[in-house]
Amino acid sequence: MSPLNNEPHRKLKCLYAGFTSIDTKLGMKTMNHAIETVLKNTNTHQWLPVNITISPSTVNLSYHNYTAVNLRICSIPFFGIYNKDEKICGIVQHTADDLFICHVITCHTNAMELCKTLKAACELRYQQCVDSKMFDNIKSNIDSINHVKVDQSNKQTKNKQIILINIINHIEQMKYEICKRIRQHSNWIKSCLLYSNDERLLETTKTDDTNDNDNNHNNNEQATANLYYSA
Repeated sequence: MSPLNNEPHRKLKCLYAGFTSIDTKLGMKTMNHAIETVLKNTNTHQWLPVNITISPSTVNLSYHNYTAVNLRICSIPFFGIYNKDEKICGIVQHTADDLFICHVITCHTNAMELCKTLKAACELRYQQCVDSKMFDNIKSNIDSINHVKVDQSNKQTKNKQIILINIINHIEQMKYEICKRIRQHSNWIKSCLLYSNDERLLETTKTDDTNDNDNNHNNNEQATANLYYSA
């Protein structure tokens, strides 16, 4: 498996001696014992010439375009240089079956360069995990804030709707009161006008009756005078 696109990686030429299972107790003593076991059980002419590609995600050992070993960086809990030969190093793998396997690799000059490259890949992978975790936390916090804002916005919208309904109800109540007062005032005006007209009619009737009485009296006096003069 090749490294991911745009992922930094480095290739080195090494010899793959083999692997063996080890105890769960990790350390240099356990790893040195595992390396000795592999070296005793294999001959140097059986070692595979491989190209080892190290990236922040994987350690890939390929032999003639064939992937002999593929390790995930996150599955490597321990690695180190053999105490009896600085050209040999061991890489411990923690498998999905909860087993620990030590892979033995021999470099042409010194295994220090391989271990430094592997250390840099592990550190970079760790930093990527930390950044990813921080991003997830930030995203989670942003989502929480947005959720709170949405809740607050919904609450504010609901409050505004309630206030608007109250205002409309208050306006309708005011309209009703105003219309009621207008009707009452209109009825009062009408009653006043009717009362006023009745008073005027009464006064007019009284005046007409008085005038008629005066005219009749004058006519009677005039008739009496005429009779007197004719006699």
